[in-house]
Amino acid sequence: MFKNLKDKLKQAAEQKIKETGASLGEKVKQKVEQTKSQVETKVQQTVKQAEQKIDQKLNIDAEETATENTEQSVVDTAEQPIVDKEFAKTKLNFYEQDLTELDVSAYAALKQLDCGLNELSELDVSRNPALETLDCRGNQLEALNVSRNPALIELHCERNQISALDTSQNPALKELICAQNQLSTLDLKQNPSLKRLICTGNQLTALDVSANTKVNELFVQGNELTAEALNALFASLPDVAGDIFISGNPGTDDCDISIAKSKRWTVDTEYEGYGDE
Repeated sequence: MFKNLKDKLKQAAEQKIKETGASLGEKVKQKVEQTKSQVETKVQQTVKQAEQKIDQKLNIDAEETATENTEQSVVDTAEQPIVDKEFAKTKLNFYEQDLTELDVSAYAALKQLDCGLNELSELDVSRNPALETLDCRGNQLEALNVSRNPALIELHCERNQISALDTSQNPALKELICAQNQLSTLDLKQNPSLKRLICTGNQLTALDVSANTKVNELFVQGNELTAEALNALFASLPDVAGDIFISGNPGTDDCDISIAKSKRWTVDTEYEGYGDE
């Protein structure tokens, strides 16, 4: 009797163990599946983030490359200027671009040309008859021909090596800045419209402005003007209120400034600037 009871209890225990094992197995299986799903999701998220970072890096590299190409294009243009002829028919600006050569012959309607602060040793503007403003300061020009530019109003050619300058074919000229060249003479008889002249730092021994009845500002410092030459210059001044700067000439201290003052001109014997600073 006890043996049968023992066997029944043993069978019941074995059955309970089987049922419990099955239940635990199912839970473990579910846990494994859940963990696997979470791992797969995490992996997908990590891959996606990595792809996004790669795309961002590629975009940044592309933008930097484009910027470098643009900067290189600017440098190339500076070395060899390329101009849209339709866009720039009347105005060209090549200021401070390290140019050693410049051809503007194709721009017959050109009115303004700025090629200052370059390394030009030659400049041909003979095919620009409409030119009104020319700025070629700070180059290496030894000569400048403006005889084919009758409409010229402003000429800035200071800080070159020009030894002769003919403005006889520029009757409309109002402003002439030719300071710091190698001029020994300057004939202004054909420039009746001239109002401002800066010829500082040349080798002028005489200057006559009797034909320039509109001139009211003269910078003649640092030339070779004696007292007699300065007095002659004073006598040629028009009878208008003007300013003349004469420092740095041999005759600065001995000239008769009363001649200029009698024509309502203010005479400055100390200022050494160039009037364009």
